[in-house]
Amino acid sequence: MHKNPRTTRSISCLLLGCLATLIILSGCSRSVRWSHPTPSKELIAQALADLHGYHAYRDYDVEDHSLLDEQEARRLLANPALLRDTTPEFKFITVSGSTIEIIGFTKFFCSPDTNRIDRRCIYHYKGEVTGARYSLPHMAPNIDALKLATRPQLLEVRLITPTGEQVSHPAFNGTLSLENGQNRRYNQVSAFVPPSRGRPGYIIF
Repeated sequence: MHKNPRTTRSISCLLLGCLATLIILSGCSRSVRWSHPTPSKELIAQALADLHGYHAYRDYDVEDHSLLDEQEARRLLANPALLRDTTPEFKFITVSGSTIEIIGFTKFFCSPDTNRIDRRCIYHYKGEVTGARYSLPHMAPNIDALKLATRPQLLEVRLITPTGEQVSHPAFNGTLSLENGQNRRYNQVSAFVPPSRGRPGYIIF
């Protein structure tokens, strides 16, 4: 039976390609990652323990409690009219078992309804932690930033406006991003709502 030269050439090229792929993979097998790591229970517990408590920030989310002490922050939450654009951003984070609760102040809140940035917002989030993964799994564990999956129980946003407060309860998918600073301590947590139905994504806190 006579074989088509083109068919024979195609089969030969295919076999050579498969052989080259096997050689490359066998040579790099020690550095190829076939599955991404999962954060340990100990790392998740450390992250939640680090977050528990009071946090004040200067620019670029750098923690600096000298800017605003805990007692003054509580006074501002009780009387939001005292909040100014110069007030440092701060958070109170409570972790109890698998429940995380966050009450804080941010200077910028992207409103999903009006697609604009509003100023001065107090937010209150409460949710149950249901799982965790590395934010950048292909670089873990060298970079151990985390994403917590949570089951939202409460989300309230109070926009501080010149005419008073506007309260909203935006939809949220329950994913919190955890970052740690140069001292390897987890001190930053944020919530991002992904884009949906033509709306852009936005950060709640």
